[in-house]
Amino acid sequence: MQGLDWHTFIPFAPLHWTSIFHYIILLGALFILVASQSNVSIIFIFILALLAILTGADLYANLINLPHFVIFMIRVGIVGLPFVIAGIAPQEELRALGVILGLLGLAIFATTFLTCPIPFLGDPRIRPWCG
Repeated sequence: MQGLDWHTFIPFAPLHWTSIFHYIILLGALFILVASQSNVSIIFIFILALLAILTGADLYANLINLPHFVIFMIRVGIVGLPFVIAGIAPQEELRALGVILGLLGLAIFATTFLTCPIPFLGDPRIRPWCG
C-alpha cells in the first residue's frame, strides 16, 4: 500500500470539540454493542450500526461533499438514534448512556445553527456554509 496516504483518514480539525463529541458517540455505540451481551434483537444492532455510520459520515462530511440538506438530516439522526437506543436498550445503564449520547448529538446538531452567528463555537466542517 505504497500509494495510500494515511493523512486522508484524519478528519478535518481532529481535536476540535465537535470532533471529540463525534469520537465519544462512536465509542459509546461500540460500548453499547459490547455491553448488551448479545441478548438484543437484530433491529437494535441495525440501529447501532446506523448511528455509527451516520456519525462517521458527519465526521467526514467535508470530504464526502454531501448536499447541505443531507448533512442536516444526518445530524438529525445523530440526535434521534441514541434516544431510540435508550428506549429499547436491555439494561438500565445502557439506557442512561443512550441519553448521554443523544445529548452529545444535540450539541453537534446545535452547531448547525450556531456556526454562522458564533464562528468560534461552530463546527469547522460546515463553516463554509456561512458564505
